[in-house]
Amino acid sequence: MNQLLLLKSTDGADVEWCKEVKGNMYDMVVEGFQLLSRWTARVWEQCAWKFSRPCKDVGPSDSQELSSSYSDYEKVVRYNYSAEERKALVELVSYIKSVGSTMQRSDSLIADALWETIHAEVQDFVQNTLATMLRTTFKKKKDLSRILSDMRTLSADWMANTNKPDSEFQSLQHGGDESRGNFFYPRPVAPTAAQFLIYEVVSGGNLRKPGGLFGNSGSEIPVNDLKQLETFFYKLSFFLHILDYSATIATLTDLGFLWFREFYLESSRVIQFPIECSLPWMLVDHVLESQSAGLLESVLMPFDIYNDSAQHALVVLKQRFLYDEIEAEVDHCFDIFVTKLCEAIFTYYKSWSASELLDPSFLFALDNGEKYSIQPMRFTSLLKMTRVK
Repeated sequence: MNQLLLLKSTDGADVEWCKEVKGNMYDMVVEGFQLLSRWTARVWEQCAWKFSRPCKDVGPSDSQELSSSYSDYEKVVRYNYSAEERKALVELVSYIKSVGSTMQRSDSLIADALWETIHAEVQDFVQNTLATMLRTTFKKKKDLSRILSDMRTLSADWMANTNKPDSEFQSLQHGGDESRGNFFYPRPVAPTAAQFLIYEVVSGGNLRKPGGLFGNSGSEIPVNDLKQLETFFYKLSFFLHILDYSATIATLTDLGFLWFREFYLESSRVIQFPIECSLPWMLVDHVLESQSAGLLESVLMPFDIYNDSAQHALVVLKQRFLYDEIEAEVDHCFDIFVTKLCEAIFTYYKSWSASELLDPSFLFALDNGEKYSIQPMRFTSLLKMTRVK
């Protein structure tokens, strides 16, 4: 990121260095998307596991009368997460939201670098790699050569050189053997939706599958050329996600599914479950009750699950009553959170002040003097916050 800022403030920087910096930024964004995807998938898997295996031993007693008084939703959520699992889920939600927020804030800074890298990848393939293949590998395959040539004509950015397509077409017709690569200036211009559609039609998902564009002639295509084609079409699968940067991050960090429970409301024939059954609030309450200094800074992260579920209710499901239900619940949860947080802060500083008044010689003489020491808590970051959204 620092190199990209330096690059934007420097005029006349080396072209190769610029390409390397922007390529590294592109690779980092792809790696970030993959990381967010894996983390969110793990949350999905755990949620599915919990819903498919409800808790059998509910409550302090094993009696069937007491166990039968709990709803199915309480058995799959409220009593189905151990303290260690709640801690791990809070940490994972915090990772997902923190990384996603950092990447979202960098959108305007890295957009040009991403577009320029995609432009360079596409133009290098269609102007250099594909041109060489059309002169050699696909020279005698007329139908395949025509399709790839049309794809190249529609995809290539000739940089206002109007004679370039004609000269290239003539060289292909005469079977020129020159393989001199074309030089093109990097530009932050992304391929259009129509060009992506052409790439997807040509690739067909799998170049080696029978009946595909390369299926019948795959055995006759050299291994290196086929590998180059597969590499390009593999990279192509990331391009659309990179170009739709904000929407991709919103999708990868969407954890709203952790709140929805309409199926269990209908099966249990109740209007609403207690607030203790709401998984986002369970995570917030666990952080406050555990008094863990490492988790305290992430205590507000589970509230973002309500934002995701509200967005899903309005935009995807288009159900206003769900949004109103989520809004009412998060208001109630936040009021309880503020009350509990104030009690925790008051108790902590009261205990800390009392421990400071103890005589050090008295603590040294005690065998269990450690119990009078107060572990530091990270309330500073919470106290500095001026608003929560």
